[in-house]
Amino acid sequence: MPTNKSAITVITTTIAILAVSCVGTICFLAIKGIEVPPELNTLTGGLVGALTAMLVKTSPTETTKQPDSPPSNGAPTPVEVVNKPTDPVPTKEKL
Repeated sequence: MPTNKSAITVITTTIAILAVSCVGTICFLAIKGIEVPPELNTLTGGLVGALTAMLVKTSPTETTKQPDSPPSNGAPTPVEVVNKPTDPVPTKEKL
């Protein structure tokens, strides 16, 4: 069965590259003595946190199988009725 492993790999790799570049930029700015913008600091923290969460919790899953399609001969799908015709229709929610 196909899994979502390739999508997980692409997303995790992209976030890893972005996180490494942001951390590298912050290091470069610190070496040059330039103040780190708070937006870059927030972005870096979010990327590193997202990468950590993905590497800890993410695992591939199998794709769900779609139900069989109804018959194509135009006949309606058979339905099993649970209520008897003499039973009243429920109008209140059960608590």
